[in-house]
Amino acid sequence: MHSPFPGMDPFLEDAAVWPDFHRRFVACLHEALERKLSERYLAGRARRGTIDWLEIRMRDNGALVTTLDILDLADRTTDRGRESYLCRRHQVKESNASLVDIDLLLQGQSPLPYSREGLPLWQYSVTVARSTSPERYEIYTSSLDKRLPRFRVPLDSPARDEVLDLQYAFARCYEEGQYSQRIDYARDPPVPMSDTDWDTMDGILVAANLRPPLPAHNDIAVAAHAIWEEEGRPHGHDKTHWRRAIEELRRKS
Repeated sequence: MHSPFPGMDPFLEDAAVWPDFHRRFVACLHEALERKLSERYLAGRARRGTIDWLEIRMRDNGALVTTLDILDLADRTTDRGRESYLCRRHQVKESNASLVDIDLLLQGQSPLPYSREGLPLWQYSVTVARSTSPERYEIYTSSLDKRLPRFRVPLDSPARDEVLDLQYAFARCYEEGQYSQRIDYARDPPVPMSDTDWDTMDGILVAANLRPPLPAHNDIAVAAHAIWEEEGRPHGHDKTHWRRAIEELRRKS
């Protein structure tokens, strides 16, 4: 079964699912790269600790051309993970290679060293820093309601760039991992979401018949008020109570 989402699936960020997904996704990207690259290059997997990433090297002398780093949960949620990521990035720069960062996570904070101020909002991104201009970034973006992007993989000259379809690799990974059988879409994903993103997510799952339609607004309001009363009328929990009310009403329907 395909993922119900047109692009990235936020339910994959579950700590019990993500490590397996990350490993499989790196493998799928590796296979996609091997099919794309000419005989000039070799695509390989590298590892530090439990983190895998991809490297493209020249076949004749083994020189590093490009690293593709698929960010891990730890890279965004822990100090140690961020330090590990920054170390990997520094080593790529020292090698005068290009760097592709693939960020498919909502949890934590992005370690990517550029400001998003003034840029359009997005949930997911591919950021390319070419060896010829490492402080400039090509950014390919996506959101919950859009497919993952195609992006240009820099090689040893712009004329030899290859285009990689991230959505194709994701779809293959999702189906091979049989994640549709391992994810409970009736519950909310373990990620922070704005009201707009939550509504988008819920609408996608309702359309895919993985959740019942929203209960009537008045019914939600009554149930949320009852939850608020039960919890001692706390301040600042209205969104939590509203979503909990929706979940409880759906379970009863």
